Amino acid sequence: MKDEVYVAEFSMTKIYNLKVKPLKFKEASKYPEIRKDVAFIVDNEVTNKEIEDAIKKSGGRLLADIEIFDIYRNIEEGKKSMAYKLTFKDETRTLSDEEVMQVFNKIISDVETKLNAKVRDK
Repeated sequence: MKDEVYVAEFSMTKIYNLKVKPLKFKEASKYPEIRKDVAFIVDNEVTNKEIEDAIKKSGGRLLADIEIFDIYRNIEEGKKSMAYKLTFKDETRTLSDEEVMQVFNKIISDVETKLNAKVRDK
């Protein structure tokens, strides 16, 4: 043969006897999520953890997820912009825009107050 040949041997007994952890899964929600984006202008010293902790504390049970998606540093001297995608949902019902906006506005107010932040406009 001109091509290289490779050989492998597997012990099927060892493979069958491997201890495999059971798969964990969560059923997809019957109710839709609502996503909101917000960007805060903060001092350079403010960390992502500080902002996420403030968001979590204010978001309550309706806040399902926080994801940072942008950090922009050339905003103004000593400041940076940090942008987040917030996901709101309830496993038992469809959320109304009004109740999500109430929690969203509380998050913004609390982050502004606690971290001397301001919401970045477009």
